Amino acid sequence: MIIRKGYKFRLNTRPEDEALMRQFAGCDRFLWNKALALQKERLEDKQSCLSYNKLANMLPAWKKRAPFFG
Repeated sequence: MIIRKGYKFRLNTRPEDEALMRQFAGCDRFLWNKALALQKERLEDKQSCLSYNKLANMLPAWKKRAPFFG
């Protein structure tokens, strides 16, 4: 029999650390949505999806154009 357990953890962070984590999560969401939109657009145009490596190679260009990165 498989017993599955779940745990909840809470980080006690300083406000500065929490702000950095929220910024990271926001940037992560932005990149995920941008890549998803690109893949959907390619599928609608009857093109194949891009591989992880090709998407990863696009990241530096996306970071240069986005005002809130670094």
